[in-house]
Amino acid sequence: MAEKSHCKICGCTWNNACYTSDKGACWWIDEEETMCSHCYYGWNGEIE
Repeated sequence: MAEKSHCKICGCTWNNACYTSDKGACWWIDEEETMCSHCYYGWNGEIE
């Protein structure tokens, strides 16, 4: 089971969020807090 409040793709957390200058900080997409918005929408350029 995935750890709560930890993105399963990039590993970001509430205290260490993804950030882009055009989108700002990420947010949780799911109630379980295992997928951040930047990974879900493909806004993390370094993640394939």
